[in-house]
Amino acid sequence: MRQSKPGEQAIGLLRAALDDTAQDFTAQTRLLAENVDPKYRDDILRAGTNYSSLGYALVGGDGTLIEIPNARALNERVAIEMHRYANYGWGSFLPLNVPERAPQVRTSTLAGEEVTYLEGMRVENTSLISSAFDYWRIYERGICVSVESYRDDWRREGDAAPPHLTPMWILITIHSLLAHARLAGQELLGVTQVVIRMDWHGLKGRMLAWDHFRHVAGGGTLADDHFAKNIVFDWALLRDNYFETLRRVALPFLQVFGNAGWFNPDDWLTREAVEREFSRTGANTVKLLEDD
Repeated sequence: MRQSKPGEQAIGLLRAALDDTAQDFTAQTRLLAENVDPKYRDDILRAGTNYSSLGYALVGGDGTLIEIPNARALNERVAIEMHRYANYGWGSFLPLNVPERAPQVRTSTLAGEEVTYLEGMRVENTSLISSAFDYWRIYERGICVSVESYRDDWRREGDAAPPHLTPMWILITIHSLLAHARLAGQELLGVTQVVIRMDWHGLKGRMLAWDHFRHVAGGGTLADDHFAKNIVFDWALLRDNYFETLRRVALPFLQVFGNAGWFNPDDWLTREAVEREFSRTGANTVKLLEDD
């Protein structure tokens, strides 16, 4: 049977979920900023407007979303494998156990449709001012979203590094979403396609850099503050060729930086390059998923 492309409703609901989750994330950072030592406020408020919002939708052969019947149980199972493949001392879609930070079930309206979702720890409930903040939702309709401020924005006192993003954290952010998508998709019946949406905010004036001190040769700073893109691929690609999926999703964003000279994202983004960037974390629990 010929499978249908993801319907407009599925793609529209994914976009609405990203927008709603991101708006909530920003509101949460403002609440946190009101209740911390004043020396942290500017950094927290900046985190609320400089972030990546990434999500995926699991789609069946008829182009409609695949329901997630028990989001809490599914995420707890997936979290075990996420700890093996996408954990750097923290991780996306991480379920905490402390009551006020544990995942909670909520309802809202998206694109005129009432939806139920499981949400991760709300930013205002954190007990730690860390290098970045994140917030996630898993919708029963078959959509998962993670919003995270840029870890590259963390600075030591007196550090005057220019605004930038590193390939390492760009790749880890995308990898964390794709790993969750594959692990979750394996738990559900009928998944034939995956829709990814990336929405990067707070980009104006940033360059691509290896770290705080070394920019990528030939690259300038970004003029636009925002980059968004939808990417659709078959479930079989994510299941059977994980690196190629990561490459397909990461390249459009890396190309936005317009690097010239010796650094060409198309040539640079090899399996070896990804593994090298992952190794910079010093953790052996950030690694590519094996292919089935």
